[in-house]
Amino acid sequence: MRNWLLIAGAIALLGGGLQAGVMAGVMAGDDSLEKIQKELNVVYARGAKKGPDLTEVERLVVRAMDIGIDHKGEEAGFDAYAFILDVSGALGEERHVGLYTEVMDALIESWLDDDRLGAVVLSHMSLNYSVAVLKKPAAEYFAWVERDSKAKSVKAACAFLRTNETVNAVATAADAKTVIVKLEALKKEYGELAANYGRTYGQMIDEQIETLKVIGSPAKEIAGKDLDGVAFKLSDYKGKVVLLDFWGYW
Repeated sequence: MRNWLLIAGAIALLGGGLQAGVMAGVMAGDDSLEKIQKELNVVYARGAKKGPDLTEVERLVVRAMDIGIDHKGEEAGFDAYAFILDVSGALGEERHVGLYTEVMDALIESWLDDDRLGAVVLSHMSLNYSVAVLKKPAAEYFAWVERDSKAKSVKAACAFLRTNETVNAVATAADAKTVIVKLEALKKEYGELAANYGRTYGQMIDEQIETLKVIGSPAKEIAGKDLDGVAFKLSDYKGKVVLLDFWGYW
């Protein structure tokens, strides 16, 4: 269930960083991406408890693919392919991989040097892609785009993801300082560019820098009650090894 809920969340945010015209109603024959989006919203609303009807999702994805093909090299085609990337995860691993490969090939063929491809890099070409079966192809497409694209926003996305890998590997305060220098250089070069979901690269980099600055610093005070209702403070355990277990429902 969690998978289709995540897909539904992606649909709600669709195009946040792509500057896409998904809701512009661009026509492909008698169809439009606006119409497809509205129908998909209905499919997910009907499946709020059990999940969407995958036959309907597949039908809508095929219609979006037709728009992509009919509008090769045009904004409408780009938007259609971006839509497919965001929703195809609900269709099962084999279909997801097939669509991913087909869409990425089309995007790179027609929009390799288009700045809008940068948002696709951030969302769907991560070096550590969250969908296990797509980790290898995602890394391969990433290397291709990183090597050949001349678009500044694409270069920014690739550089950000490369640096992000370094951020995730930081273990000491000394390492953090070294990486912060790299991040500040990245911010100087790309900070003003739009990234995803209304944020700039500068804002995303600032978040990483603030996270790194915490490494090696004393933990902030935490006060509360344990499972037996006894009051405690984190500072009570100063000098001892403490395991903090963060959890929640989703």
